[in-house]
Amino acid sequence: MRREFLSSNLKKVLKGKEITMNKVLLIGRLTKDVELNYTAERIAAATFSIAISRGKDKDGNDKGADFLRVKVFGKQAENCDRYI
Repeated sequence: MRREFLSSNLKKVLKGKEITMNKVLLIGRLTKDVELNYTAERIAAATFSIAISRGKDKDGNDKGADFLRVKVFGKQAENCDRYI
């Protein structure tokens, strides 16, 4: 079902409509270089991963980090490849 949802959203992007599924601000460290690819419909798709620190507990010990894989489409993908 998720694949169908994503492909239907890509079809809407192709029709010139801008779609925002979620807006998220992630602050972390880049752990994998940006990989830019193009779909069969010639839409840019960038993938990369970042590490986000969980901070410290009350004793001052590091809580670790979360590692997130990020996928971006369209003009934003090209900008990620260019500027990150």
